[in-house]
Parts: sequence; C-alpha cells; structure tokens
Amino acid sequence: MAHDALDSFLENHEPMPSGASFATGDMFGDWRVTAFIGRGGSGEVYRVVHFALGTEAALKVHVPRMEGEDTREARARERFMGEAKLLSENVHRSFPRFLGWGERDGRPWYVMELLEPLPLPSSDGDVARFVLCVADGVRYLHSLGLVHRDIKPGNILWRAGHEPVLIDLGLVKEVDPGLGHTGLSVTVIDGKATAAGTPRYAAPEQMNGGEITPATDVFALGMLANECFGG
Repeated sequence: MAHDALDSFLENHEPMPSGASFATGDMFGDWRVTAFIGRGGSGEVYRVVHFALGTEAALKVHVPRMEGEDTREARARERFMGEAKLLSENVHRSFPRFLGWGERDGRPWYVMELLEPLPLPSSDGDVARFVLCVADGVRYLHSLGLVHRDIKPGNILWRAGHEPVLIDLGLVKEVDPGLGHTGLSVTVIDGKATAAGTPRYAAPEQMNGGEITPATDVFALGMLANECFGG
C-alpha cells in the first residue's frame, strides 16, 4: 500500500474504540496501527500495516491491567515474553508466523501473521479434519515438553479460511521431564491461589490445584470436539 493511499485510509478509518491504549496511526517499529482487534489477559491486539511494504499483520502489546510492576503484572509480562520467544522459534504451521518484536515506552510487543475468526465446523468430516489439525499442533508442543493449558474455540483462528491455527501461548508450561508432569496447576500470587486456563474447557486438575500432564490438553481437545457437535 502506497504511503498516500495509507494516509487516506487512516483518515477515513473508524475511530479506535474507547479503552484501547493506542490510536490509529501509532507506530511500533515499522508497523502502523490501523484498527483495534481485542483485549486478552496479558495484552491488546491490533491490526497493523508495514509502513514500507504495505503488508498487513496482527500486533500484540503487553498492557498491564493496573499500573506498577507488582507480582501479578511481573508474571504477566514474563508470560508475554515467553509467548513471543516461543513463537519466534516456532516452525510448525499450527501456530502463527512470527514477524518481529520490540518495545515501546517499556511495553514489549510482537507482530504475527494476521488470521481470521470463523465459526467452528459442524459436519463429521470437517470436525475430524479440524480436530486432527489442532491436535497435530498440540502434539508438537508436547514433543517440546510443553503443555498449552488453554485450548478453546476462542484461541483458534484460521489461515486463508481453511487451516486452523492455535494462538495464545501465554499459559504454556514446561513439563518436568523427570516426573512427567508440570507440578501444581495453580500459581500463588500475592498470597492467593490462581488457577490457569478457562473453566469451561479446563481439565479438573487445572481448577483444583492437582498435577497436570499433557493429558490435560487432550481433555480440552475432547471438549473442543464436543462443542463442534453442539454439546
């Protein structure tokens, strides 16, 4: 996209929703914000375009829920950086392609390929292909000694409308190779136990402080398949 055309597009673009931390036209390295996509537990996601090449992508910025670097926010930042590092080293198609990273005003950010949300499949054949594709990405994580811990429809987007991609690796946890599990599934922050994952799709051990294994992700895959069939 030429600079003149990009400027014209931005001038006529809808205003950024109230509550977004950044405005249309803000720059992150060579990437220029064009729209707000959404907000998650550890950051905000924006649609961006490369200033020189015109390539569209998705930008994720770590935005603390509260000011200051208390224990909770320090851990959220650590998870954000871990997600960026994991994606930067990723070679599997079931995860977003990593396009770069940096910091702005002390806030880390990274850019990944732009994916699209689509409804879950419902026919037998489509569900089978969908679950097998997601499971292949999960198997790859497990081969690295990692557990995703947050597999759910909201964390699956689509590449070119036909290939599911597993996103949001902020809760990924390393398996202890000697014990075959990750230890306790809750984290104590400021004296309070905090469970990891989304209750609707999380295995029981994630919510009650039990020890989790890669089987925790298999449970979530089963819940995902069940939802595809309207369960």
